[in-house]
Amino acid sequence: MSSHPGGASGEMQQTRHTSFTKREYAQMKREVQKVVLPVSVAIWATVCFVEMLRTDSDDDSYDATNTNGSMVSSAYNEKATDSTKTKMIGSVENAFIFVLFVTAATFGLYLLFKHRCGSVIWAYMAFSGFSIFGVLGATVALQVLRRYEINVDVVSFAFYTWNVTVVGVLSVFLWPGSLRVKQGFLVLISVIVAYYFVTQIAEWTTWTMLVFMAIYDLYAVLTPNGPLRKIVELSQEREEAIPALVYEARGGSRSGNGSRRRRRKKSNSERQGDDASLDGDLSSSPEKDAVGEKTSLLGRGSNGSSKIETAPLLQRFDENDDDDDDDD
Repeated sequence: MSSHPGGASGEMQQTRHTSFTKREYAQMKREVQKVVLPVSVAIWATVCFVEMLRTDSDDDSYDATNTNGSMVSSAYNEKATDSTKTKMIGSVENAFIFVLFVTAATFGLYLLFKHRCGSVIWAYMAFSGFSIFGVLGATVALQVLRRYEINVDVVSFAFYTWNVTVVGVLSVFLWPGSLRVKQGFLVLISVIVAYYFVTQIAEWTTWTMLVFMAIYDLYAVLTPNGPLRKIVELSQEREEAIPALVYEARGGSRSGNGSRRRRRKKSNSERQGDDASLDGDLSSSPEKDAVGEKTSLLGRGSNGSSKIETAPLLQRFDENDDDDDDDD
Protein backbone atom coordinates (compact mmCIF):
# COMPACT_ATOMS: atom_id res chain seq x y z
CA MET A 1 0.00 0.00 0.00
CA SER A 2 1.64 3.23 -1.17
CA SER A 3 1.27 6.48 0.68
CA HIS A 4 0.25 9.63 -1.15
CA PRO A 5 3.26 11.95 -1.54
CA GLY A 6 1.10 15.07 -1.61
CA GLY A 7 -0.23 14.38 1.87
CA ALA A 8 3.25 14.19 3.37
CA SER A 9 4.33 17.41 1.69
CA GLY A 10 1.14 19.10 2.85
CA GLU A 11 1.78 18.01 6.43
CA MET A 12 5.38 19.29 6.21
CA GLN A 13 4.17 22.65 4.91
CA GLN A 14 1.54 22.83 7.64
CA THR A 15 4.15 22.03 10.31
CA ARG A 16 6.52 24.62 8.89
CA HIS A 17 3.71 27.18 8.83
CA THR A 18 2.78 26.34 12.43
CA SER A 19 6.36 26.73 13.67
CA PHE A 20 6.69 30.04 11.81
CA THR A 21 3.51 31.27 13.48
CA LYS A 22 4.86 30.29 16.87
CA ARG A 23 8.05 32.25 16.22
CA GLU A 24 6.00 35.25 15.19
CA TYR A 25 3.91 34.94 18.35
CA ALA A 26 7.03 34.79 20.53
CA GLN A 27 8.53 37.81 18.79
CA MET A 28 5.29 39.76 19.16
CA LYS A 29 5.18 38.85 22.84
CA ARG A 30 8.69 40.19 23.36
CA GLU A 31 7.84 43.41 21.53
CA VAL A 32 4.73 43.94 23.67
CA GLN A 33 6.76 43.37 26.82
CA LYS A 34 9.30 45.95 25.68
CA VAL A 35 6.51 48.53 25.38
CA VAL A 36 4.55 47.55 28.50
CA LEU A 37 7.62 47.84 30.74
CA PRO A 38 8.34 51.56 30.14
CA VAL A 39 4.64 52.41 30.32
CA SER A 40 4.39 50.66 33.69
CA VAL A 41 7.52 52.45 34.92
CA ALA A 42 6.11 55.82 33.83
CA ILE A 43 2.79 55.19 35.59
CA TRP A 44 4.51 53.99 38.76
CA ALA A 45 6.88 56.99 38.83
CA THR A 46 4.01 59.44 38.27
CA VAL A 47 2.02 57.94 41.13
CA CYS A 48 5.10 58.10 43.36
CA PHE A 49 5.66 61.79 42.56
CA VAL A 50 2.00 62.60 43.20
CA GLU A 51 2.06 60.84 46.57
CA MET A 52 5.41 62.37 47.51
CA LEU A 53 4.39 65.95 46.75
CA ARG A 54 0.78 65.80 47.89
CA THR A 55 -0.19 68.06 50.78
CA ASP A 56 -3.22 68.07 53.06
CA SER A 57 -4.72 71.07 51.28
CA ASP A 58 -4.77 69.22 47.95
CA ASP A 59 -7.47 66.86 49.20
CA ASP A 60 -9.76 69.67 50.33
CA SER A 61 -9.67 72.20 47.51
CA TYR A 62 -8.12 72.93 44.16
CA ASP A 63 -5.89 75.95 43.72
CA ALA A 64 -7.27 77.68 40.62
CA THR A 65 -4.27 79.97 40.36
CA ASN A 66 -2.12 77.09 39.07
CA THR A 67 -3.63 77.23 35.58
CA ASN A 68 -4.45 80.91 35.22
CA GLY A 69 -3.53 82.06 31.72
CA SER A 70 -2.75 78.56 30.41
CA MET A 71 -4.35 76.93 27.41
CA VAL A 72 -6.05 74.20 29.42
CA SER A 73 -8.09 76.84 31.26
CA SER A 74 -8.54 79.35 28.45
CA ALA A 75 -12.34 79.03 28.44
CA TYR A 76 -13.09 78.11 32.05
CA ASN A 77 -11.14 78.25 35.30
CA GLU A 78 -12.55 75.66 37.66
CA LYS A 79 -13.36 76.59 41.25
CA ALA A 80 -14.27 74.37 44.15
CA THR A 81 -17.47 76.35 44.81
CA ASP A 82 -18.84 75.87 41.27
CA SER A 83 -21.76 73.54 40.64
CA THR A 84 -21.39 70.21 38.89
CA LYS A 85 -23.14 71.48 35.78
CA THR A 86 -20.84 74.48 35.55
CA LYS A 87 -17.76 72.30 35.95
CA MET A 88 -18.97 69.89 33.26
CA ILE A 89 -19.74 72.60 30.70
CA GLY A 90 -16.51 74.46 31.45
CA SER A 91 -14.37 71.31 31.21
CA VAL A 92 -15.92 70.46 27.84
CA GLU A 93 -15.08 73.95 26.57
CA ASN A 94 -11.50 73.67 27.80
CA ALA A 95 -11.05 70.21 26.30
CA PHE A 96 -12.56 71.28 22.97
CA ILE A 97 -10.17 74.22 22.65
CA PHE A 98 -7.20 72.07 23.60
CA VAL A 99 -8.09 69.40 21.03
CA LEU A 100 -8.52 72.06 18.35
CA PHE A 101 -5.02 73.30 19.09
CA VAL A 102 -3.59 69.77 18.96
CA THR A 103 -5.38 69.10 15.67
CA ALA A 104 -4.05 72.27 14.08
CA ALA A 105 -0.53 71.52 15.34
CA THR A 106 -0.66 67.95 13.99
CA PHE A 107 -1.82 69.06 10.55
CA GLY A 108 0.92 71.68 10.59
CA LEU A 109 3.50 68.99 11.32
CA TYR A 110 2.09 66.89 8.47
CA LEU A 111 2.39 69.77 5.99
CA LEU A 112 5.94 70.48 7.09
CA PHE A 113 6.87 66.80 6.77
CA LYS A 114 5.17 66.55 3.38
CA HIS A 115 7.17 69.49 2.02
CA ARG A 116 10.42 68.05 3.45
CA CYS A 117 10.83 70.62 6.22
CA GLY A 118 12.08 68.03 8.68
CA SER A 119 14.69 70.36 10.15
CA VAL A 120 11.96 72.75 11.26
CA ILE A 121 10.05 69.90 12.92
CA TRP A 122 13.12 68.57 14.73
CA ALA A 123 13.98 72.09 15.88
CA TYR A 124 10.47 72.53 17.26
CA MET A 125 10.64 69.15 18.97
CA ALA A 126 14.01 70.03 20.48
CA PHE A 127 12.60 73.32 21.80
CA SER A 128 9.63 71.46 23.31
CA GLY A 129 11.96 68.96 24.96
CA PHE A 130 14.12 71.79 26.26
CA SER A 131 11.03 73.40 27.82
CA ILE A 132 9.89 70.12 29.37
CA PHE A 133 13.27 69.33 30.92
CA GLY A 134 14.36 72.86 31.77
CA VAL A 135 11.05 74.33 32.99
CA LEU A 136 8.59 71.62 34.02
CA GLY A 137 11.29 69.19 35.15
CA ALA A 138 13.09 71.88 37.14
CA THR A 139 9.79 72.85 38.78
CA VAL A 140 9.14 69.26 39.86
CA ALA A 141 12.71 68.94 41.15
CA LEU A 142 12.30 72.13 43.21
CA GLN A 143 9.10 70.76 44.73
CA VAL A 144 10.88 67.55 45.72
CA LEU A 145 13.74 69.51 47.31
CA ARG A 146 11.34 71.72 49.26
CA ARG A 147 9.15 68.82 50.33
CA TYR A 148 12.07 66.91 51.89
CA GLU A 149 14.01 70.05 52.91
CA ILE A 150 17.10 69.23 50.86
CA ASN A 151 19.48 72.18 50.68
CA VAL A 152 21.05 72.75 47.25
CA ASP A 153 22.72 75.97 46.15
CA VAL A 154 21.53 77.81 43.07
CA VAL A 155 24.71 77.22 41.06
CA SER A 156 24.64 73.45 41.58
CA PHE A 157 20.93 73.23 40.80
CA ALA A 158 21.37 75.26 37.59
CA PHE A 159 24.37 73.13 36.61
CA TYR A 160 22.49 69.84 37.04
CA THR A 161 19.37 71.17 35.34
CA TRP A 162 21.37 72.43 32.35
CA ASN A 163 23.24 69.15 31.93
CA VAL A 164 20.11 67.00 32.17
CA THR A 165 18.28 69.27 29.73
CA VAL A 166 21.05 69.37 27.13
CA VAL A 167 21.79 65.65 27.28
CA GLY A 168 18.07 64.82 27.14
CA VAL A 169 17.41 67.03 24.11
CA LEU A 170 20.47 65.75 22.24
CA SER A 171 19.82 62.06 22.94
CA VAL A 172 16.11 62.19 22.12
CA PHE A 173 16.01 64.53 19.13
CA LEU A 174 19.37 65.48 17.68
CA TRP A 175 22.07 62.96 18.54
CA PRO A 176 21.85 59.24 17.60
CA GLY A 177 23.28 58.03 20.88
CA SER A 178 22.58 55.05 23.11
CA LEU A 179 19.13 53.53 22.81
CA ARG A 180 18.89 52.95 26.57
CA VAL A 181 19.65 56.59 27.30
CA LYS A 182 17.04 57.71 24.80
CA GLN A 183 14.43 55.37 26.28
CA GLY A 184 15.20 56.65 29.77
CA PHE A 185 14.72 60.29 28.78
CA LEU A 186 11.50 59.47 26.92
CA VAL A 187 10.13 57.83 30.07
CA LEU A 188 11.23 60.91 32.04
CA ILE A 189 9.33 63.16 29.62
CA SER A 190 6.23 61.02 30.08
CA VAL A 191 6.50 61.24 33.86
CA ILE A 192 6.94 65.03 33.89
CA VAL A 193 4.02 65.68 31.50
CA ALA A 194 1.75 63.20 33.32
CA TYR A 195 2.57 64.76 36.68
CA TYR A 196 1.78 68.20 35.28
CA PHE A 197 -1.60 67.04 33.97
CA VAL A 198 -2.50 65.28 37.20
CA THR A 199 -1.52 68.02 39.63
CA GLN A 200 -1.67 71.32 37.76
CA ILE A 201 -4.94 70.90 35.84
CA ALA A 202 -8.41 70.81 37.34
CA GLU A 203 -9.95 67.40 37.88
CA TRP A 204 -12.97 67.85 35.62
CA THR A 205 -10.88 69.35 32.85
CA THR A 206 -8.33 66.53 33.12
CA TRP A 207 -10.83 63.71 32.71
CA THR A 208 -12.80 65.47 29.97
CA MET A 209 -9.59 66.21 28.13
CA LEU A 210 -8.56 62.55 28.28
CA VAL A 211 -11.88 61.50 26.71
CA PHE A 212 -11.59 64.11 23.96
CA MET A 213 -7.98 63.17 23.24
CA ALA A 214 -8.91 59.48 23.00
CA ILE A 215 -11.59 60.31 20.42
CA TYR A 216 -9.16 62.51 18.53
CA ASP A 217 -6.54 59.74 18.48
CA LEU A 218 -9.07 57.37 16.92
CA TYR A 219 -9.72 59.91 14.20
CA ALA A 220 -6.07 60.82 13.64
CA VAL A 221 -4.83 57.22 13.41
CA LEU A 222 -7.67 55.10 12.03
CA THR A 223 -9.42 57.34 9.51
CA PRO A 224 -7.99 57.65 5.96
CA ASN A 225 -7.58 61.44 6.27
CA GLY A 226 -6.15 61.35 9.79
CA PRO A 227 -2.97 63.44 10.12
CA LEU A 228 -1.07 60.84 12.13
CA ARG A 229 -1.93 58.12 9.65
CA LYS A 230 -0.80 60.31 6.76
CA ILE A 231 2.49 61.02 8.53
CA VAL A 232 3.11 57.31 9.12
CA GLU A 233 2.27 56.39 5.52
CA LEU A 234 4.47 59.16 4.16
CA SER A 235 7.30 58.09 6.45
CA GLN A 236 7.04 54.49 5.25
CA GLU A 237 6.92 55.60 1.62
CA ARG A 238 10.04 57.74 1.95
CA GLU A 239 11.74 55.36 4.42
CA GLU A 240 12.38 58.23 6.81
CA ALA A 241 12.13 58.46 10.58
CA ILE A 242 8.93 59.95 12.00
CA PRO A 243 9.68 63.37 13.49
CA ALA A 244 7.87 62.86 16.77
CA LEU A 245 8.22 61.65 20.35
CA VAL A 246 8.18 57.93 19.56
CA TYR A 247 9.38 55.29 22.01
CA GLU A 248 11.63 52.87 20.12
CA ALA A 249 11.76 49.35 21.50
CA ARG A 250 13.98 47.82 18.80
CA GLY A 251 16.32 50.69 18.13
CA GLY A 252 16.70 52.86 15.07
CA SER A 253 17.28 56.56 14.70
CA ARG A 254 17.43 59.32 12.17
CA SER A 255 20.75 58.00 10.97
CA GLY A 256 19.30 54.52 10.45
CA ASN A 257 17.50 55.41 7.21
CA GLY A 258 20.52 54.39 5.14
CA SER A 259 20.70 50.97 6.78
CA ARG A 260 16.98 50.46 6.17
CA ARG A 261 17.46 51.33 2.50
CA ARG A 262 20.40 48.93 2.28
CA ARG A 263 18.33 46.16 3.84
CA ARG A 264 15.52 46.89 1.40
CA LYS A 265 17.91 46.74 -1.58
CA LYS A 266 19.44 43.52 -0.25
CA SER A 267 16.03 41.88 0.11
CA ASN A 268 15.08 43.00 -3.40
CA SER A 269 18.31 41.56 -4.85
CA GLU A 270 17.74 38.29 -3.01
CA ARG A 271 14.20 38.17 -4.36
CA GLN A 272 15.47 38.76 -7.88
CA GLY A 273 18.04 36.01 -7.39
CA ASP A 274 15.30 33.61 -6.32
CA ASP A 275 13.28 34.54 -9.41
CA ALA A 276 16.32 33.96 -11.63
CA SER A 277 16.96 30.53 -10.10
CA LEU A 278 13.28 29.65 -10.55
CA ASP A 279 13.48 30.63 -14.21
CA GLY A 280 16.59 28.48 -14.55
CA ASP A 281 14.80 25.51 -13.05
CA LEU A 282 11.87 26.00 -15.39
CA SER A 283 14.16 26.29 -18.42
CA SER A 284 15.77 22.94 -17.55
CA SER A 285 12.47 21.11 -17.31
CA PRO A 286 12.31 17.45 -18.47
CA GLU A 287 9.89 18.33 -21.28
CA LYS A 288 12.77 18.96 -23.70
CA ASP A 289 13.34 16.64 -26.62
CA ALA A 290 16.04 14.03 -26.63
CA VAL A 291 18.46 16.01 -28.75
CA GLY A 292 18.20 19.06 -26.56
CA GLU A 293 18.65 17.00 -23.41
CA LYS A 294 21.75 15.29 -24.79
CA THR A 295 23.09 18.61 -25.92
CA SER A 296 22.66 20.13 -22.43
CA LEU A 297 24.30 17.12 -20.76
CA LEU A 298 27.16 16.43 -23.14
CA GLY A 299 27.91 19.99 -24.07
CA ARG A 300 29.57 20.86 -20.73
CA GLY A 301 33.29 21.32 -21.00
CA SER A 302 35.92 20.52 -18.46
CA ASN A 303 36.03 24.12 -17.34
CA GLY A 304 32.35 24.03 -16.38
CA SER A 305 31.31 26.50 -19.05
CA SER A 306 27.96 26.26 -20.70
CA LYS A 307 29.24 26.88 -24.24
CA ILE A 308 28.58 23.83 -26.42
CA GLU A 309 29.14 22.72 -29.97
CA THR A 310 25.75 21.62 -31.20
CA ALA A 311 26.58 21.48 -34.90
CA PRO A 312 28.97 18.46 -34.75
CA LEU A 313 26.55 16.63 -32.52
CA LEU A 314 23.65 17.15 -34.88
CA GLN A 315 25.91 16.28 -37.81
CA ARG A 316 26.70 12.98 -36.11
CA PHE A 317 22.98 12.23 -35.73
CA ASP A 318 22.40 12.98 -39.43
CA GLU A 319 25.26 10.66 -40.51
CA ASN A 320 23.81 7.84 -38.39
CA ASP A 321 20.43 8.37 -40.03
CA ASP A 322 21.99 8.19 -43.49
CA ASP A 323 23.76 4.95 -42.63
CA ASP A 324 20.51 3.42 -41.52
CA ASP A 325 18.84 4.44 -44.79
CA ASP A 326 21.68 2.85 -46.80
CA ASP A 327 21.37 -0.38 -44.89
CA ASP A 328 17.69 -0.50 -45.67
